[in-house]
Amino acid sequence: MKHFVITVQMVLLILVSCTSKNTGSRVDSGTKSTIALKDTFSFDGKNFLKRYQNEGGVFVTKSQEVNFYEPSQESINVPEIIIKSTLNTFKHPSNYPVYKLKIEEFELSNGKHKILWSKDIEDETPLGTWENYFRTEKHGCCASEDGSVLYDLRDGKEFIRCSGEIKYSHMPTSGYLIYHSSSSVTFKNENDTTLMGAIYYLTTDQKRLQKLFSYRLHFKDESIAQIEDKTLAKFIERIPIWFTRTPQMEVIAKSVLSEVGFFKSFKLFKKGEELNSIDTSKYYVKLNYGLNDTVLIPIDENNALHETELVTTKKTLSNNLWVERLKDQKLQKSK
Repeated sequence: MKHFVITVQMVLLILVSCTSKNTGSRVDSGTKSTIALKDTFSFDGKNFLKRYQNEGGVFVTKSQEVNFYEPSQESINVPEIIIKSTLNTFKHPSNYPVYKLKIEEFELSNGKHKILWSKDIEDETPLGTWENYFRTEKHGCCASEDGSVLYDLRDGKEFIRCSGEIKYSHMPTSGYLIYHSSSSVTFKNENDTTLMGAIYYLTTDQKRLQKLFSYRLHFKDESIAQIEDKTLAKFIERIPIWFTRTPQMEVIAKSVLSEVGFFKSFKLFKKGEELNSIDTSKYYVKLNYGLNDTVLIPIDENNALHETELVTTKKTLSNNLWVERLKDQKLQKSK
């Protein structure tokens, strides 16, 4: 069985007992022996705080924090993997903190360790490992939401970005529901004024992630296009602010929606038409943007969303909202 210690090296201390003398007893320090086991690993980290003057004469406080993480191992036969994060934080009175993060991955095998990859990141702080990924956080300013980035543990490359919680669901099969709002500081808009966010569904077989389903959510108010004064139209908010935020979300069975009285409490609309009932699926992805602004997207047993069959609790929302499905992605097995 392999043993390794992070930040504190394993030692075996052999102490020589104290001796007594007629003049009085005392404790003898004895001798200490350190035995380095063949599969013992030690990583020395540093945590410090320093204050200095920069070139402009402003006092800057620099702190450093080092942490180590152990991702889950899929097999006892693969080498052990350790992730090291080094976060440097710079603060001075007249500005926001500046974060400089370094992530390194080490492979431990046969009493040796080697670095697999290293990555330097600006303005993100470490959150730790999640599944086969390392997750960081970027703090939003003013009206921007905080955002997260997932980096692949195989090579350190960026996987996806998100905001809010990563929600696990066992319906219709095991998987994770992930959302990325357009107001998140990590969101890349690409000059598309209709984008209100992205939604992902990651399937899993309980041992590893298998497939990624990706979608983009769009909102377009056609009434703005009818305004003759184009200068005025530019200043009108194209997407209501609450639709640019991360909604409360879950995968929920239709039977549960019926039991809690959802269909009795709300009218349902599809492309502007009121519906008497819905029967497109046994399960739905429920996105709640506000008290009366709920979106239901059917999800099938293969974990794919039926984006063209979405329904909403508001007529205008059903006319203005649509979902674009991107290319599905099969995930490679981690090493």
